[in-house]
Amino acid sequence: MDVSAKAAKAAKATLDLNKLTEAQVKKYQSVRTRYVRGLLDQNPDIKQIMEMTEFYELKYNAFVASYEKATEGWDAADIEAKKTKMFKHDEKSYRISTGTQAKDKTQNFRQIRTLMNKLIPSLQKSHEFGHKDISILRGQMALVLEMMDQNDPRRESIRAL
Repeated sequence: MDVSAKAAKAAKATLDLNKLTEAQVKKYQSVRTRYVRGLLDQNPDIKQIMEMTEFYELKYNAFVASYEKATEGWDAADIEAKKTKMFKHDEKSYRISTGTQAKDKTQNFRQIRTLMNKLIPSLQKSHEFGHKDISILRGQMALVLEMMDQNDPRRESIRAL
């Protein structure tokens, strides 16, 4: 994605998130967290940080090494042209674009979760992969409080949560 497309996507996601927050504040509308999560996932300016145990990090690094081996000798134009092609890792096929995102660490939460579930199927049945120290709901409340008038009677109740 070029810089102008990335900026346009981030601006639209930010604008849409602001509209949702404004609807909550001014129109007393409830907004499901899945919509907020979706907008956050669409914003390429929001960085995901992964903390992994050594076991998971070894699996992830092995995946990136397989990607690097598959794309050895390619320049950026080759990678872009072949992003829908597949490469193999542990007898499973992955798109070149998935490897590029993993190597560059540009995946959103859902993309990371999908990749890790494929790399380590046991994660699908566990709760080891998720958010740490923040939730979509907490972030959503912070956005609402930021936009809300200081004298709004709902403010105290929201802060208490």
